[in-house]
Amino acid sequence: MTLRGAMRLATFGAAVLVAAEATAGLDVKTRTVAEGKSGNTGARMRTEGDRLRIDMAAPPSGQGASSLVFDANAQVLRILRHDDESYVEIDRQTADQIGATMAAARKKMQEQLAKMPPQQRALMEKMMQGGAIPLPNPDAPKKAVPLEAKPSGETDDVGGTACTVYALTRGGESKGDVCVAAWDAVGIAPSDIAVLKKLGAFQRKMTEALAGSIPGAEQPFELLERVDGFPLRTRRLEDGKVVSETYFEDLTQRDVPADAFAVPADYTKKSVDRP
Repeated sequence: MTLRGAMRLATFGAAVLVAAEATAGLDVKTRTVAEGKSGNTGARMRTEGDRLRIDMAAPPSGQGASSLVFDANAQVLRILRHDDESYVEIDRQTADQIGATMAAARKKMQEQLAKMPPQQRALMEKMMQGGAIPLPNPDAPKKAVPLEAKPSGETDDVGGTACTVYALTRGGESKGDVCVAAWDAVGIAPSDIAVLKKLGAFQRKMTEALAGSIPGAEQPFELLERVDGFPLRTRRLEDGKVVSETYFEDLTQRDVPADAFAVPADYTKKSVDRP
């Protein structure tokens, strides 16, 4: 699996083991409706302290059933693919190593570009800047452009719960909106989903370590750092049009088996060699 594919599975974010000691946690189901696609896709998210697991039957990557397991204390993200019983492991060292490899690849590409006719060189450079050729962009900001959330002045009702609508922008470009409910309205505390904020920070570190080699990568958990409350619905925009809506529902506080955050013993670890 490539790092680009792994990080995509991680933005939207699973392995059955024998029962183990359980601790109190949070169990949430999500439902996504995508424009132009029939039916809904969903995911199950479970948290316990600094551990997170997201199970997806049909992730956007199209790679089949998969799971994301994040350990905030160890700063390690593992992506499990259930079709071939394999997983990849991503940490800062992995990203740094791949970033160095990609930087060397770009240097070599630049040397080749210098030998091309002007018209062909201009086309190749445009493809690289647009992300069609996934090489690090030296002109990319060293820090990811932050997501901004501002009250739109609107309110809504999602599943019978009142929420406040925030407009989302990044670098002045509209990214959609989120409808946020008060913590007491959904019956949980900010600490119950603190691990999601830590995953957002982890994703940003990975993107920065790769020197912009994942153009336009969106990090949905980042919005939790921008709003005070629980997001009941998020809407994603492209070219001013809503392309998908995700609803967080069936939120339950329950015991989560400790081994839910482990990799099955019979799964094979694969390397992440490039974005």
